[in-house]
Formats: sequence, structure tokens, C-alpha cells
Amino acid sequence: RLAPANEKPISSARSRMRRGRRQITPRKVGLVVPAIPEGSDAGEDSASLLGVAQHLSAAGHLVTVLVAPASGQLPDHDALEAQRKDYFEKYLLDVDTVSLSRALPDGYGDARKRSAHLCFDLRDREFDIVYLPLEGGIGYYTILAKETGVFPKAPELVLVAQQPLLWKLGARKQFMS
Repeated sequence: RLAPANEKPISSARSRMRRGRRQITPRKVGLVVPAIPEGSDAGEDSASLLGVAQHLSAAGHLVTVLVAPASGQLPDHDALEAQRKDYFEKYLLDVDTVSLSRALPDGYGDARKRSAHLCFDLRDREFDIVYLPLEGGIGYYTILAKETGVFPKAPELVLVAQQPLLWKLGARKQFMS
């Protein structure tokens, strides 16, 4: 079908790619890390996830890095504000901490509390996609809530396995004994 003279033809993705500019629709991306690395203290897990965040931000997505620290490891307010400013100026990344939910009963262990706090926090945010580290079980309750339908308007979840061979060996060890 030929387009009328006053109507512009619709360009296809292939023609946009030929011109070297692939247009994307910016997505709201959440990326969960256990801690923000500082200088040479950068933990391998957090550092690699922050690399993914930088790549997504450079591609035009709106990226928020959610820090889900273990209890007692939350940086002080001034240090957190300095990190927020630094990461936004350098990489266009928003940095935020997972808010603590008052709806949790006592008796949860640290890993379970962190996972539950993250689930409650993500319910109140509007992300299109969330990247979760597999290690540490931070995303357990979020995944469970999405799978059971408890999570309204659940974002797409991506599990990032940092050390799949160690995870596989640990799983085998657990089932072998």
C-alpha cells in the first residue's frame, strides 16, 4: 500500500537500525543491590550489578538502584546523600534504600526480613522491570508474591545469578547430605 502524499511513511525497526539509531522506549528499571561499593571495598556482586545499571542508564532507561543492606549496615544519612549525588552526576543513576515495613511480625531472621521489606517496598513503587540478585535470597518474597498473584501490577522480574557454579554446588551439597 502506498502512503498518501501528505502522510509520512512509517519507518520500520530495520530501517532505524540501518541508520545506526535504535529508538527505545525508556523503561523504569529497579536494580536491587545488597550494598553500594565504595572505592576498593567494592563487593563483586554489587559492583557487577551496578555495571548493569550503568549500561541500562546509558541505553536511555530510568534506573533506580535500590540498596537492601543487612541490618546494621545502612550507611549514615550524609554518606548516603553523597553517594546519591555522586552516582547521579557520574552515571545518571538514582540511588535509594529499601524502606522498612512496619507490617512485619517479630521473629524473622535477617535474610527473611530483608526480602520481606523489599517485597513491601516494591509494591509501592512503579517499575517496569526489576533486577534481583539470586544470592542472599533478597528477592524470595517478591518472586513468591508475583507467582501467587498477591503482587498487584507486578513488574517483570530478572534474577541475576552472580556465581551460578557455587550456587549449583551448594544445592547439590544440600540434597546429597
